Amino acid sequence: MRRWRLPVFIAVFVPAVIAGWTMAAVFAQESPSPSASASGLSGDPAKGAQVFSSAGCTQCHGAGLEGGVGPKLNPIQKLPGVDNPLDPSFLSETIRNGRGGDPGFSAQMPAFAADKVSDQELNDLIAFIINQNQSGEAGGQARTRTTGLEVSAPHPATTSGGSVLILFSDTGGGHRAAARALDGALRVLDPEVRVHWCDPLMGQGRAVARRLSSLYPTIIKRSPTTWGAIFHASNTGVTFTAIRAALRPQLGPVLRRQLERADPDVVLSVHPLLNHITASVLRRDPRRRALMTVVTDLVDVHRGWACRAADLVVVPTEAAERATLSRGVPADRVRLLGMPVDLRFRPAEPGEAAAVRRRLGLDEARRTVLVAGGGEGSGRLFDQVRALGEDRRPWQVIAVCGRNERLRRRMLRVRFETPTLVLGFVDDMPELLRASDLAVGKAGPGAIAEALATGLPLVLTGYLPGQERGNVRFVTESGVGLYAPGPDRLLAAVSELIGDGTGGEAHRRMRARAAAMAHPGAALRAAQACLELGDRYRAASQASR
Repeated sequence: MRRWRLPVFIAVFVPAVIAGWTMAAVFAQESPSPSASASGLSGDPAKGAQVFSSAGCTQCHGAGLEGGVGPKLNPIQKLPGVDNPLDPSFLSETIRNGRGGDPGFSAQMPAFAADKVSDQELNDLIAFIINQNQSGEAGGQARTRTTGLEVSAPHPATTSGGSVLILFSDTGGGHRAAARALDGALRVLDPEVRVHWCDPLMGQGRAVARRLSSLYPTIIKRSPTTWGAIFHASNTGVTFTAIRAALRPQLGPVLRRQLERADPDVVLSVHPLLNHITASVLRRDPRRRALMTVVTDLVDVHRGWACRAADLVVVPTEAAERATLSRGVPADRVRLLGMPVDLRFRPAEPGEAAAVRRRLGLDEARRTVLVAGGGEGSGRLFDQVRALGEDRRPWQVIAVCGRNERLRRRMLRVRFETPTLVLGFVDDMPELLRASDLAVGKAGPGAIAEALATGLPLVLTGYLPGQERGNVRFVTESGVGLYAPGPDRLLAAVSELIGDGTGGEAHRRMRARAAAMAHPGAALRAAQACLELGDRYRAASQASR
């Protein structure tokens, strides 16, 4: 009797919790945002782009908002003590009054009084920054609303190229990374293509969608096992139908506005909660448009990915292909193309690893271990780096702390016997991987795909219960890495692979296997399939006029 009590409890209680959260969010009254723009002026991102240039913002933040002596603005960099750096009130106060003292930046943000930047120009500038983080473009006149500030969202420019609307959500860094990889590949293949972004859950979504989605990072941080139970409970037919029913009135209006604004030939989704609702909206749309889904889970594929109405479902692995087919997606609509990653992730050229190490101030001949905790950093990263670097070892360590500035400062205070380079948030991860012999981190699908694209063996230190558990089995059974939870097992695994200082036979086998399993150009192949879908649907639409 006792053996089945826990499964029954999870099967009954977790769906009830999901339903409870949904109903609570539905009936909750949305209070006015305290961060609404006090001036009431609307902002124009196109004019804001001109202000960004004329006011000299590019000198510190870069012409592409990529950052420099000042923080990155797209995606906007989190700062200590700032809960929401895209809050218009925070942006307004920072631009007007300046800001200084943020760790890691040599320059202070100067103040821009009204005689330098008018109130209207201030709102245009804020609208530009927010719009870049949500849609990736600027210009035009369509309306949307972001955190209380009315923003003029862009209309597409008139070109001979097609149009693609990418649906993603910042409920996890992997969705944005996949969207960026596909965006870049689309522009490489067709420089005239118009690519629009939409986050119907966290970014442009209504109150219920935002509140439900915002629970995800809190749950996975405070109670990963709870998330695992929620993932599996939501993966049943009854529960997922209820979730779709709750989200449909929240996401439908957002999607319809985006379709009208962007007028895409293809809607390209990289999030499991968006596919079925998008298919429902497209069925009622007067213009025929293609729906393409790119699955970003490697093994444990949620049923939300398996949308039978999609014109094409791109999967990253054979396991994901089997799972998708088992849920009734027609075989002629499923294509195994690999996980799309940024085109910069590639194997190192001869001599390149040594050159990158030299540029970083490292020993160019010494074996190198890259330890990363993701964009937000991980508390366990400290113990992992200490295990690898506390005593003298034959390797050197690159530790990437992400936006966890407290962790970076703590690590810098440690005197490691093994050479250790401590970094914060980086945008040159492809180079860091090419400079390394091993990648250490959790079993996120994007991180695994990036390492494989570089031809690098992995040592996995943990996984998120739910969609990442199968990734550990995928890596170990494929012969491209080891699973080593805990500092002692991590040290043993790294010692086994490169403990002699040169890399043994096991390491060489893993490198060869990683190179064989990689899907170089997966983003390009997915982008090519997307453009072909767009050509077909655009021709059909023009023929019916």
